[in-house]
Amino acid sequence: MKGPLKGMLEFSKRQQVGLLFFLVIIVSCLLVIQFHERFMPVPEGEISALDPAWLAHMDSLDVVQEESRNAFSEDGSAKKNLPEPFPFDPNIITLDDFQALGFSLKQAESIDKYRSKGGQFRKVEDFKKMYVVDDFMFERLLPFILIPERPSSAFAKDSWEKKDYDKSDYQPYEKKEVAAALSLNLADSASLEGLPYIGPIYAQRILKYRERLGGFTSMSQLNEVYGFDKEPDLFVRISPFLNIEGGSIGRINVNKATWGEMMKHPYITKPIANSIIAIREQHGPYKSVQEVSKSHLISEEVFLKLAPYLSVGN
Repeated sequence: MKGPLKGMLEFSKRQQVGLLFFLVIIVSCLLVIQFHERFMPVPEGEISALDPAWLAHMDSLDVVQEESRNAFSEDGSAKKNLPEPFPFDPNIITLDDFQALGFSLKQAESIDKYRSKGGQFRKVEDFKKMYVVDDFMFERLLPFILIPERPSSAFAKDSWEKKDYDKSDYQPYEKKEVAAALSLNLADSASLEGLPYIGPIYAQRILKYRERLGGFTSMSQLNEVYGFDKEPDLFVRISPFLNIEGGSIGRINVNKATWGEMMKHPYITKPIANSIIAIREQHGPYKSVQEVSKSHLISEEVFLKLAPYLSVGN
């Protein structure tokens, strides 16, 4: 027996190298698994399934999701009257504030438990990742979510893994009543800059476009301001804080305006200006603004946008 057993335990030099290589692979795999979080960190802005804050949040899902199902109908409409939203930072508001926004106590506690374990909302979309924030609630609160920019160090992994997470770095949150909507036709640069998501650049663009138009006649015209098309959510977020009340609309007298004066308006192209003047010279003064639509170069859609800015004089 010793002879065959000894033969089984003897390896050639080639077999020894292969066995050593196999052991190195096994040890490497164990090291990678053990230090997974160090070698493969979660990309910034994403929530890891291994985060203690996320695990704490998952623990309370069953009861909270049941409350969410009871709060809304199958079509997503609210079964009960929800309170008026107000601007808030989900990183720092209190349980009472969450309830004032329409969450139940248990839903609010679920979010707070996530935060108490070090969870952070780095951007607006992170709030939607919470299981207690369904599509209906997120869309309802989206225009009011304010998450100020913070240095990357504020979201360092070491800070949100600590059990003794401290919110003292943040200014105390004071709930305020939503201010009366700001008139797009009366606002100045300073008041526009005071709106969420609007800085000095967008404020100047809005004022410049208002001057070119002669005033806003529809809230949707904000989407025509340069840059809004690149940020489709921007209009949705700021529209609750705005209206088009007050102010006067500048009008172009189609019986007297020169070609150059007409061309200053963003809705009037060269062909349209030429057509308005040609018809005026050929048929005499316009008797009503509606007569401008007789030009085959002015579509019904363009005329409906342009008509509030036209007049035929006294």
